[in-house]
Amino acid sequence: MKVLLVLSLLVLSLSAATAGDSQAVGLEKMINRAAALGHRAAFVFDLDETLVDSTPRRFAALQDAVNEICGAMSAPAPSDCPALRALSLATLYGMRNRYDDHAYLRSSGVKDDATIEAVSKASLTRYLSGDLILGSDRLMPGAQAYVRELKRLGAEVYFVTSRSIVKQGAATAEFLSRRGLLREGEESFLYLKPDAEKSPDFKRRATSEILALVDAEGGRVEGIFENEPENLAIWIDTFPTAKAFFMEGAYQHEGPVASKAVLLRDFWY
Repeated sequence: MKVLLVLSLLVLSLSAATAGDSQAVGLEKMINRAAALGHRAAFVFDLDETLVDSTPRRFAALQDAVNEICGAMSAPAPSDCPALRALSLATLYGMRNRYDDHAYLRSSGVKDDATIEAVSKASLTRYLSGDLILGSDRLMPGAQAYVRELKRLGAEVYFVTSRSIVKQGAATAEFLSRRGLLREGEESFLYLKPDAEKSPDFKRRATSEILALVDAEGGRVEGIFENEPENLAIWIDTFPTAKAFFMEGAYQHEGPVASKAVLLRDFWY
């Protein structure tokens, strides 16, 4: 009986090892690397829906669009306005793809295609404007403590986001600064996307620049954090020795998640 028990425990142990690190183990390993290497350890974080919960901003943008369209005095209110005014943040959190405004609006009872298109277009403009970042964005649970601990241990922390430099840059920097994640003199650790550059191209270029900087200092990127499968694949290609983390919950483009990635729901460990 004891032999069978030992064999069972061994099988469970091997299965866990095969499956890869759990969230807690993976995150703690990064803290340990920062403690051991100090400034020679670097970490790269995406922002929206990885380090930052921007779903409340998306919902606020939708509400602004609804108020604009259903409150217009110059035209009859769309028949779907009662459903639009009853939109729920909880329903948005429950969507498989929180970026799909059309699916969200239809699931909320909005039926007219023209109204759905108008609300989606107006809300996207508002969402990308930068005006709602400071009031609506939230850090993922545990994110502030986690990143600040990495920095306290001396590690270099980079933020790479497809947010627009022009429209969202100032608000993004202020958001991070207010929470102690971007300190004075660390502006170069925040990478924002030029409007003319495609997101995958930007993600590849920015991380290649970070690789060159870290290599020049004799350091190494230890951990990379993303919520988009395509972007995470790009980062893994750039940093093949780094531990990859994939934040579950929201994404824009579906795709296979790298098998080596540690799956996250938050930053508690």
